[in-house]
Amino acid sequence: MIPCLFINHGAGPMPLFANDDDPVRSHLKKIGSCFTAGNEPKSILVISAHYETSPAILVTSSDKPGMHFDYNGMPPKAYEFKYPASGDPELASRVKALLSTNGISCDLDPERGFDHGAFVPLMIAFPKANIPVVVLSLHTSLDPEMHIKIGEALQPLREEDVLVVGSGMSFHDEAAMRAAKTTLGYEFDQALVEVITKKSEKRNDVLKKWDTLPGAKEAHKREEHLLPLLVILGIAGDSPCEADSFVAYNSYLSGFSFA
Repeated sequence: MIPCLFINHGAGPMPLFANDDDPVRSHLKKIGSCFTAGNEPKSILVISAHYETSPAILVTSSDKPGMHFDYNGMPPKAYEFKYPASGDPELASRVKALLSTNGISCDLDPERGFDHGAFVPLMIAFPKANIPVVVLSLHTSLDPEMHIKIGEALQPLREEDVLVVGSGMSFHDEAAMRAAKTTLGYEFDQALVEVITKKSEKRNDVLKKWDTLPGAKEAHKREEHLLPLLVILGIAGDSPCEADSFVAYNSYLSGFSFA
């Protein structure tokens, strides 16, 4: 069974401009190195913190997705990046079917391209762009229980050689990052690690009330960057977790891999 991952995608396109000693970039490269020739997934499904829809969630269905530059004020080169991976309309339809069967409204989105929550980490982890990619939106309700259920509905994909990646951050208060208020990020990050790695039988119930964890609201003024993790938790089920924590951008950020 293929692992599922929650990754920190970094701040905008900045990991693409960074050196290899940048913690976000080096972490993403390490992830990519785990999937060598002959061990690569058939397709990749990304749950992006930068894609929200309602009343239905959407899944990209173009066979040739373009680029969706959802940031402003960056150097001109930031709007010239290309990630020429193909889409996977068959996987998109499979995702829609799995969700619809479980009572979760999902439609195909043939227009949406790769936003930076998808193309930035993939350009670093899978630079060959030789694996088809589909991107799934969050629901604008940002309801924790709903997103765990989305993940539970997608569990069969792990048996179908699909790598599912939740792309967000465990700490997303940019003002605190700039002010180097690392304590808040550390408290919430450590609480996440404790819940996810040491209380696996209860972790989904606890994370439905993520905002009660120490430092939660300071870490996430709005929780869209955390919810891809909750989808991954739903997909992971009872799978054991490995945490890879590192310091980046003056805050403590975690990545989680579920075997």
